[in-house]
Amino acid sequence: MHKTQATEQASGDPLAGHLPQPELGLPLVITANAPDMALAPWLEVHRKEVMAARRQHGALCFRGFAVDEAQAFEDAARVIAPDLQCEYLGQSPRRKLSNYVFTSTELPPHYPIPQHAEMSFYYDRAPHSLFFWCATASRFGGATPLTDLRRVVQALDPEVRQAFEQRGVRHIRAYEGPRAKRSWDVFQFKRWHEVYGTEDKSEVERIAAEAGDEVVWGPNDRLTLYSTHPAFRHHPETGELAWFNHSQVMHLTATPHELFRQARLLKSPRLLAAATALKAIATAKHRLFPAEKQSYHVTFADGGEIPARMIRHVCDVIWDHTVVMPWQRGDVLAIDNASVAHGRMPFRGERLVAVAWA
Repeated sequence: MHKTQATEQASGDPLAGHLPQPELGLPLVITANAPDMALAPWLEVHRKEVMAARRQHGALCFRGFAVDEAQAFEDAARVIAPDLQCEYLGQSPRRKLSNYVFTSTELPPHYPIPQHAEMSFYYDRAPHSLFFWCATASRFGGATPLTDLRRVVQALDPEVRQAFEQRGVRHIRAYEGPRAKRSWDVFQFKRWHEVYGTEDKSEVERIAAEAGDEVVWGPNDRLTLYSTHPAFRHHPETGELAWFNHSQVMHLTATPHELFRQARLLKSPRLLAAATALKAIATAKHRLFPAEKQSYHVTFADGGEIPARMIRHVCDVIWDHTVVMPWQRGDVLAIDNASVAHGRMPFRGERLVAVAWA
């Protein structure tokens, strides 16, 4: 039987833990006092302290607790965020594991997922809380890096910060129709009926309008969505300013730059070759097609192109403030989505990381 109460750490602080890289401030790693300790009941006892710690650090990692199935993970997440959601209008393909738990992504293992706040292109409608659970840790790579986006804002070059502050961002996402031929585009992950769960265009327009998206229909039922927002957002509770947009993810020059960095970090010739190929594809797409014809892209809010050097600078600043901590089986991450970004390192071997959000 799982233990439902935790004895406090030797310091007397139930949340006594450690920071893998203290200078970066996250995640606070809290280790169970016993291997059969259930996480959800422990969180119920210490919820007030947990919420304060997450507000401060932006991300908490619960390690060594008995979280061995999707429902136990869902129960734990619900203690922190009772309003769990299951509607997902993001880019990544996912598979359902329980009512409110999904695989974090079904993208191929070699594909890098750059650091981002979940669904930041929906701005005020983005999730406030994000949770990850490691059911199976991969034997190579596969970490979920974390970045404090409040620190990113402070570290940006003044010229870059001013440009984004004054001009904002416009996210462009395009999806093929339900019966269109399979796209050759390596940046195309879903069709619009897979995003919205319906082939009814009027229903798609209704959902998109509620989310604040501008809808444009093209030939063969191609759907293009535009969302325009400030590049930064004040934290809804603390008022702290954070980088909050998908430029470093959706700009055509960002993914190759990201993959090159991760290839070097993982010392992987295979990833380096993939990055070289991806850069060639992205460069060709950028030259051959305008922003409105891309599967996804980001411009300034006025439609002007964001210089590649600015995107590279943003990516570099983000990585300067990123912690890469390998998963251990049973780990649970509780993330404040308003202040902390996450991503995914390429990996080899079996890996199962689940996600829930609110």
